[in-house]
Amino acid sequence: MRNLIILNPSSFKGKALEVRSEVEYALKNHGLDYEIHISKSSEDIVSTVKTNLDIFSNFISLGGDGTLHHMANALAGTEKTLVYSHGFRE
Repeated sequence: MRNLIILNPSSFKGKALEVRSEVEYALKNHGLDYEIHISKSSEDIVSTVKTNLDIFSNFISLGGDGTLHHMANALAGTEKTLVYSHGFRE
């Protein structure tokens, strides 16, 4: 299974981007196949999800509620898995 992570660099005052290396470390340690996409806008999130439906099985939101919202709408009606990751430190 391939995993696409959509990372919103402005989420949580930039902390989403700061945890990228930790997320990659964890995924590599578990032997998971993944790709990270740094989003540029809400339109970019939707477009990225829709153009990658045939490539990835799991779509992981690494951002705030807005990122999750746009990904959920793009995945609605598909059989794909949506995961929301919220592991940011205050």
